[in-house]
Amino acid sequence: MQDVLVHEQNQPGDEGTHDYVTRAASGYQETRLETGSRFLVLNDGERYGVTPGQQSAERLTFERYTLRLGLNRDRQELDSLEYATTPALWNDPNPRAQAQWQWRAGLPLMVFVLALMAQPLSRVNPRQGRFGKLLPAVFLYVAYLSLLLAVVDAIGSGTWPTTLGVAGTRSVLRVGPATAVALAT
Repeated sequence: MQDVLVHEQNQPGDEGTHDYVTRAASGYQETRLETGSRFLVLNDGERYGVTPGQQSAERLTFERYTLRLGLNRDRQELDSLEYATTPALWNDPNPRAQAQWQWRAGLPLMVFVLALMAQPLSRVNPRQGRFGKLLPAVFLYVAYLSLLLAVVDAIGSGTWPTTLGVAGTRSVLRVGPATAVALAT
């Protein structure tokens, strides 16, 4: 890389620390095999440190400077249930894992249920206008999604049985297409 510019901003709440701007003539990325850590190695440059709200600055000239890449305080762990494979979630008896599995399995079914609800809502009376059924359709979608998210959250916290799962939500919303047909007529 040529003419590299890096800006490092301090985190909110870190009072008295500098924001850094580093400029270098060249640089390259390096990975340490023993740790797997990534570094940006910069050559022939300057690093400026400025504290917000103050008029002073620090200047550092370097021939070679190494910055560690990928450190983030808000980094999620890779062993989180969101990153687990679907078969691993299926075999995990943890209620949070079961809730995540049911959410994943339920998304394709949600598309099917919403498509069934959309068909009767798409019929409109010519005097009613093209968008006459749009508000009930949006309301049904938001109600369905809210109820589904509440049940998945209840499964994850253990207050809703995992054996019943989100099937109860879908059975309640089987009334949805019937309601949509009633609204369409």
